[in-house]
Amino acid sequence: MITLTAKKFTLHQASLMYPGHLLSLCQSATMKRPTPGCALKGSRVILVRTVDTDVIVILVGIFCNLIACYPGTCIWVAFGMGKHFQYFNINTICHNLREDKSRELPVFHAFTSQFFGKAKHSAWETWNSFPAVTEAFLFMAHHLFKSLGVNSSQFQLLEEFTCHLYYKTLRSVTKLRQDLFLRKARTMDNIPPTQDALLQHSNRSIYQASNWTTSLQPQQNAPSPVHGHQSGPYYLKHPRMTTEPAPYGHEDTNTDDRPSRFKKAISGGFSVAEKIAHYDAWANTYDEDMRSYGFTGPEIAVEYMKRYFKDTSGKYLDCGAGTGLLGVHIKELGYTDFHALDASSVALEKAKSRQAYTKFIEEFITTGKLSIETDTYDGLVCCGCFVPGHLEPDCVEDWCRIVKPGGIVFIVLCQRWLSQEPAYNEGKLEGAFQKRVDECKWELVVREQRDKYLTEDVAEVFVFKVK
Repeated sequence: MITLTAKKFTLHQASLMYPGHLLSLCQSATMKRPTPGCALKGSRVILVRTVDTDVIVILVGIFCNLIACYPGTCIWVAFGMGKHFQYFNINTICHNLREDKSRELPVFHAFTSQFFGKAKHSAWETWNSFPAVTEAFLFMAHHLFKSLGVNSSQFQLLEEFTCHLYYKTLRSVTKLRQDLFLRKARTMDNIPPTQDALLQHSNRSIYQASNWTTSLQPQQNAPSPVHGHQSGPYYLKHPRMTTEPAPYGHEDTNTDDRPSRFKKAISGGFSVAEKIAHYDAWANTYDEDMRSYGFTGPEIAVEYMKRYFKDTSGKYLDCGAGTGLLGVHIKELGYTDFHALDASSVALEKAKSRQAYTKFIEEFITTGKLSIETDTYDGLVCCGCFVPGHLEPDCVEDWCRIVKPGGIVFIVLCQRWLSQEPAYNEGKLEGAFQKRVDECKWELVVREQRDKYLTEDVAEVFVFKVK
């Protein structure tokens, strides 16, 4: 048996990313341990270890070419971590998907990875409800590194597929954008890209999928990444658009500065003191602003508090409490000893008005030790704090110290930061979680997703039990 370890780490479990039909294919190919009988006599067995779903997608995409070169090869993937660790047999998945769909999967995966608030299950269901787009995916899979034009039939199918993804049976994203934008409280993040931006994304998807598809070649003959990319002396970037989103002279008359406050909070380049000052200034309107964004983190957290913080007399910590949005629920659920920790003194003052917390700790969360005694808490909740420019992945090290053995730590975060935030993507955050599992400091109890975390965004919930 040949064992390979994929060095890149990212996000979800394959069984969660592709539900429905593909989920059943994955489940039919799942075993707790691969058996020697899976391969014919004389064949080679390859085991790939990874927690990155990209690796599974790549293996499915190149499977037919691999088997043509090495007949009889049996490929297993050791996937996941903790209690969710399992094996997937790529041979079985590809057999059930059939050759064309297996080859198209990398294109589909690349193209559907960057739509705000649209998880893979939505994209997969859209593909099933709009099978005509298969023609475009098939063309992209067989014409490597070939860019599309705005008037090509393949791009027109992708544009219509995008409209279906947003639950509209239109064919033009321009018309769809207008329709959705005119809806009350619809933010710019929750409408589809412009036609030009979609074209750039489509060509980047072709380039990415083509690189995956040719990954079997010892020396890939990939062209310079001009397909929707721009290169500089020391960098490679991709423009969102190459044309103006609106005619010159059209000024933005929107005087609502709530989006700017949120964007500033999650932008980088600020010192700790500047971040705290920003939250101090934002505290008075923070609750109202977050409600306008459709933020449901506290409501999601309550589900897990009911499930895992069953002793209402226990001592718990709201880590990154802010203005105490969770405090309303804490009081309703009858907890008698809940502490609030945050770096903003103004935010904590507002949290005090909730009359739900018994202690307030003004401290910035770092990778070092907090000024809290070891084994202080029966549980810790961190809701919405793993965002750009905020918590470092290794801050969880000290959480294992301040929570008692047997205590629960659960984390609620926006799923897209796992792939889009440089401090967390490529498995950095999940790797930090897994490191504490490997060091026997905590164990993963459950990992789940919740819809509508920020209007149409998806929440990722991790629950750990401290050892």
